[in-house]
Amino acid sequence: MRLKKIITILLFSTIFFSVIHQYPIDIKIQSFGPSSHGDGTL
Repeated sequence: MRLKKIITILLFSTIFFSVIHQYPIDIKIQSFGPSSHGDGTL
């Protein structure tokens, strides 16, 4: 029972974080990365 709950939480959080991090981190890398002089990317 407990193991199933842990696996479900892990799976859900992994999907959740990968979706959440995909966008803000992409924007942050593009705006603070090597191309920080702004090339049309917000």
